[in-house]
Amino acid sequence: MKKLSLLIISLLTASSAYAVAPHLPAVDPVVGGNGTLYSMTKYEDTGTGHAQVVTQNICFQQTGNEGTNTVGTWYSTTFTRWIGRWRQEGDQVAMIGNFWTDGGYDSMRWELVTSTNEGYGHWEEWTKDGGYGGWSTKGNIKLVRLGECAWNPPVVASAAAARAASVESSPGSSK
Repeated sequence: MKKLSLLIISLLTASSAYAVAPHLPAVDPVVGGNGTLYSMTKYEDTGTGHAQVVTQNICFQQTGNEGTNTVGTWYSTTFTRWIGRWRQEGDQVAMIGNFWTDGGYDSMRWELVTSTNEGYGHWEEWTKDGGYGGWSTKGNIKLVRLGECAWNPPVVASAAAARAASVESSPGSSK
């Protein structure tokens, strides 16, 4: 009887240890702070050479947790109005985003290597074309943690409001 009780306790303890993925260390460990800055370098994936294409800086800001995911928003400090959302479960990070004021879309999936403050994964971009859609770019990415973000992003209006504002301020408009 004692062995059976010990077996049941062992099974319950082992299964509960895997019930919830760890939240920390998160891409951005502090809710409400300035955020954590990473550089993200893209290497072209459509050729055999994997040539380096671009490096952008991304600020991750944590907004809380949803179930077993740490979640937040991100924005680029090097490319105007490149913004999106991220979620992290364990060391897996998923990002979705928008550039060109709702004209272009991003998806990045990468794995955080906590011992080196780096991450590695894939980055894809596409635009709407009214049909099947098409990639405008796809590549491998390397992220490197740089430190704390220097500033908070401005309030981002909806895509419709941003388009209206750009039309109102364009040359030849009445404003």
